[in-house]
Amino acid sequence: MAYFLLALLGYFFLHSYLALESVKARIAARLGWSRAGYRRFYNGVALLGLVGVLWLYFKLPTWSLWTPVVGTTLLGWISVLTGLAIMYLAMRPYDLEEFLGTRAPQHAAGLGELSIRGLNAYVRHPLYLGVLIFFWGNVLRTASGNALVLALVGTLYIYIGARLEERKLLAAFGADYVAYRSKTPMLIPRFR
Repeated sequence: MAYFLLALLGYFFLHSYLALESVKARIAARLGWSRAGYRRFYNGVALLGLVGVLWLYFKLPTWSLWTPVVGTTLLGWISVLTGLAIMYLAMRPYDLEEFLGTRAPQHAAGLGELSIRGLNAYVRHPLYLGVLIFFWGNVLRTASGNALVLALVGTLYIYIGARLEERKLLAAFGADYVAYRSKTPMLIPRFR
């Protein structure tokens, strides 16, 4: 478990560190990469790191939190599928080629326009919301201590990652983002 936790924390740190604008600019300038080239590098590092973390996760000996029952297992599956659906819907407005780095960003900062439609009308970080629902649904579905550890550490990372992303969005969109932030919750939607 200790190796897994260290790998998970290292992955989360590297993922956030390489997403910092100052780090992107420094690495891209040093290696002569475009924004799209850096994006391919970033995605490659993220994918390799994720594969490594998942490999360690599935190699862990499992320990149960409770004896699974139909109700929690069913609720877990519903949550997992809901989380996946939210992640899919959250990614739909993005240009997949630009996201993967196979095409250069259309905007100089690589951020595009401030989107407040779709799921962004309910929460500022719908992708993170989907991931959280997925993580915690997986705990219910499996009744696994390993899934609980992943959900706890993942939740902490998502909160920190959302805060870091908020800084970048505030710098990019200024007063428009301040107005959007004042009306829209970060992760937990308000249905009125």
